[in-house]
Amino acid sequence: MKDTNYYWQEAFKFTIGCEGGYINDKNDPGGETMWGICKRDYPNEDIKNLTIDRAKEIYYKNYWLPSACTQLITIGFPLTAMVVFDSAINCGSKTAKKLLQKCLIGIEADGIIGSQTMKAIAKCEDLNLAESILIERQKYYDLIISKNQTLKKFKNGWTNRIKALSKKINELSNIS
Repeated sequence: MKDTNYYWQEAFKFTIGCEGGYINDKNDPGGETMWGICKRDYPNEDIKNLTIDRAKEIYYKNYWLPSACTQLITIGFPLTAMVVFDSAINCGSKTAKKLLQKCLIGIEADGIIGSQTMKAIAKCEDLNLAESILIERQKYYDLIISKNQTLKKFKNGWTNRIKALSKKINELSNIS
């Protein structure tokens, strides 16, 4: 199996490719955004001039690590780690962890990845769990759109991102 850094780099490349550059869409609840980093969450960052290297630091420190991605890889779930990470960037870290937990039997979706959650993960198969999270993520998008119709304009992009991530993890499952 490849090391943690390999999967971190692959996850970063995928996610940064989806997030793109500077956007300031009045319908986006995050507001001004660059590389997926939004002004709402990072009010002290110069969003418009945010470098890709700074975005990578933020991704790792504030999304990869808090979402337990390193631990997931350590127990043999690199594909799940990639999906959880991308979900954390797009939906928030706590929501990403809840989406993961919704796929596990006997686990409350509280957004806290502890020993019970890790034991339940270990009973799964990596690719199946990763795909299940993507299904939950689509349900999450549908739910937030139903509550706020102005978000409907993002649905195709979100759905395409899920499809692209599914393709990526399936490709990686064949080479790991």
